[in-house]
Amino acid sequence: MSSDRGQKLSISDTMDGYGDSHLKDDEARKAMKVRRIQRPAATVGQKRPNNAFITNEAMKEMQKLKKEEREERRLQIASGTCCFFTKSSDTNLLTAGNIAQDVSYGQIDMTKGVLEGLEKHLSTILLPALKSRTDWGCIKENGPNKPQNDFFDTLNRFISTLSGARTHLTDRVILEIDSLRNLIKDLSSPADFALAAYNTELVFKLEGYVNIWFKQIEQVLAESEQMRKEADDIGPAAELEHWRKRMAKFNSLLDQIKSANCKTVIGVLQAAKSKTIKYWKELDIRITDAANEAKDNVKYLYTLDKFFAPLSKCTPTEMIEHIPSLMNAIRMIHSYSQYYNTSERMTSLFVKVTNQMITTCKSFIRDGSQKIWDQPRPLLLEKLKQACQLNEAYQRCFHRTKAKLAENSSERQFEFSENYIFGKFDTFCKRLEKLSDMLVSMEELAGVTEIRIEGINNIITRYQSIVASTKKKNYDVLEHRKGEFDTDYDEFKRQIDVLNSQLQAFLDSWFDRGLSTPQALDLLQKFEKIGNSNLDLTEKYTNVLFNYGRDLELTRKIYQKCKHDPPVARNLPPIAGKITWVRQLFRRIDEPMKVFKKKPDILKVSSSSHQMLQIPLLVYFIVYNTKMIGCYLITDEARKIIRNFNKLASVLMEFELLYHRGWFRAVDAAKSGLQATLLIKHPESK
Repeated sequence: MSSDRGQKLSISDTMDGYGDSHLKDDEARKAMKVRRIQRPAATVGQKRPNNAFITNEAMKEMQKLKKEEREERRLQIASGTCCFFTKSSDTNLLTAGNIAQDVSYGQIDMTKGVLEGLEKHLSTILLPALKSRTDWGCIKENGPNKPQNDFFDTLNRFISTLSGARTHLTDRVILEIDSLRNLIKDLSSPADFALAAYNTELVFKLEGYVNIWFKQIEQVLAESEQMRKEADDIGPAAELEHWRKRMAKFNSLLDQIKSANCKTVIGVLQAAKSKTIKYWKELDIRITDAANEAKDNVKYLYTLDKFFAPLSKCTPTEMIEHIPSLMNAIRMIHSYSQYYNTSERMTSLFVKVTNQMITTCKSFIRDGSQKIWDQPRPLLLEKLKQACQLNEAYQRCFHRTKAKLAENSSERQFEFSENYIFGKFDTFCKRLEKLSDMLVSMEELAGVTEIRIEGINNIITRYQSIVASTKKKNYDVLEHRKGEFDTDYDEFKRQIDVLNSQLQAFLDSWFDRGLSTPQALDLLQKFEKIGNSNLDLTEKYTNVLFNYGRDLELTRKIYQKCKHDPPVARNLPPIAGKITWVRQLFRRIDEPMKVFKKKPDILKVSSSSHQMLQIPLLVYFIVYNTKMIGCYLITDEARKIIRNFNKLASVLMEFELLYHRGWFRAVDAAKSGLQATLLIKHPESK
C-alpha cells in the first residue's frame, strides 16, 4: 500500500467540505444577522420548516442518516428463529406427493444473533453429523488425502470465520452518543453549523462528547501499542487473526467517525473554532495510520493462509514439500510489506511458524495415544526421525533463501536471530534424539525376554522394571521445556549400563563353564537376539573359533583311527553304516563353519599385515556345488583353521564318494545275481 497521505483513509478527508466552506464563515454570520433582524430566528432545538435552508448537500446527509437508521433496525430485527429447508435429491422434481420424503425442515436459534446461531448450528449439529457419515456416494477415496478432509477443513475455517466475526462485533468500540442526536438533529448544512457555533451551551455539550470520544479512541490506540501477551506456542494463524481483529476494530471506529452524527459535531466545533479540533486532527493521523497498518498487514499475511492447513494437518514428511513456497511467501512479505517488514515482526512470524511445526509434530507423534510409549517402537522411531528431518529441511531452506538474498544487495536481507527462530525447534529435536536413544535401548534389549537360559530371569525382571518405570512417568515427554525428563533420562542410561554389565557378566559366567563348540555357538546366537553392541560377542566368537580348530584336529584323529573299521550303528548295512559315520563327522565340522561364514568380522584384521585370500568352503552337498567365504583379510590362526577344515572336509567327502561308488558298482553284480533262476533242473537226475 502506498504511503501517500492522499491515498489513506483520513478523518480530515471527511471534513474537506467543512474546511472549504470555512472561508465563507464571515459571510454566513452576516447572513444570519440579517435573518435575525428580518424575522425571529429559530433556536437550536426548534424544528425548522421543511423548506427552510435545505440544500442538496444537506439532503444527501439526511438520506445517509436515514439509511444508517434503517441498517440499525435491520440488525435489531435479525434475531429470533431461522427456518430452513433442504432437498436430499437433485434429480426429482418436488411435487405434493414427494415433498414429505425429499425435503427436510430445520430451525436455527438466532435469539442471540445471526452469527452465533449459525456458528452453533454448524459446529454442534451439522459438522458432527457429517463426520459420522460412512457413505459418501461417489467419493470412494480413503486415507489422509481424501476429499472429505478438504471439505471438513473448509467448513472448520468457515466456522472459525463466523466466530471471529462475532468476536469482532463484540469487541468493537462504540463512540458515546446518548442524547447527541436530539442536539444536532436540525443541523444538516454548513450554514446550520455556523449558526449553531454561536450557541455556547450547545458547543460546550458537543465538546463534552468529543472529550469522551478522545478517551475512547486513546484507549483503543493505547491497547494497540501495548506489548502483546501471547502464549509461547501459538502459530501464524493467530498472527493473522490478531491483525484481522485490529483491522475490524479500527474500521468500525472509522465508520463511526465518518458517520453523519460525528461529522455534524466536528463541523459545528470547527465553525466555532474549538480548541478540541487540533487534538482531533492528531488523533485522526494516528487512527488513520493504525487502520492502514492493520489493513496492509492483513493483506500480506493472507498470503500465508493457504499454508496454515499444511502446517497443521500434514505429516512432517509432507510438510517438507510446502516449506520452499512458505519461505518465498515470507520473503515477499519482508520485501514488499510497508509496515510488517520490521526485524521484530518478521522474527516473531518465523517463531510462530516454528511453533506450529512443533505442535504438528507433537500431534503426529502422539497419534491420539495418551502416552507415546504405547505405540510400536519401530513406528515411533520413524516418527521421531521424520520430525528431526523437518527441522533440518526448514533450516536448510531458510539458509538457502538467505543466501539468495545476499546475492542481490537491493533486496531486504534476512537479518534475523536464527537462535531465536530455530532454538526452540533444536531443543525439541534434542529431546526427540534422547527419546530415540531410549527407544533403541529398549528395542535392543527386548530380545532378552525371549532367551531361555538358566539364571537369566533376574536380568529379564530388571529390564521389565526399567521399561515399566519409564512408561509410568506422568508428564508429557514431548514437552521439551520440562527439565525433569533430563534427570529421568540420565537415570535410565545409568540403569541400562548396569543391565548391560550384568548381561556381560552372565555371558562370561557361561563361557567359564567350558562349553562345547555347538553349545557355545547356540548360546551366542541366543544373545544375538538382544542386538546390543555393548555386549562383547566378537571376542566370544573368536574364542569359539579357536576351540573349533581343536575340534577339527580331534575329528581328524578320530577319522585316522577308525577309517579302516569305522563303528557302524545297529541294523545298518556295512556300506550305509560307513557313509553314515563319515557324514556325522562332516556334520560335526560343517555346522559350526556355517555359523562362522556368517560372521566374517571374526576373520578380519588390518590390511597392512595380511593379504587377500579366497577360501573355498565345502558344504554337505559338495558333490553338487561349492560355496565361497569370499575375500576377507584373515589372521594366520583363522587361515590355518580354514585350511584344516578344507583338507578334512575333502578327505571325508572323498571317503564317502569312494564307498558310494564301490557300492554303486556292487549293485550291478547284485542285479545279475537277482536275475538268476532260483530253481533249475539237476543236470544228471533232472
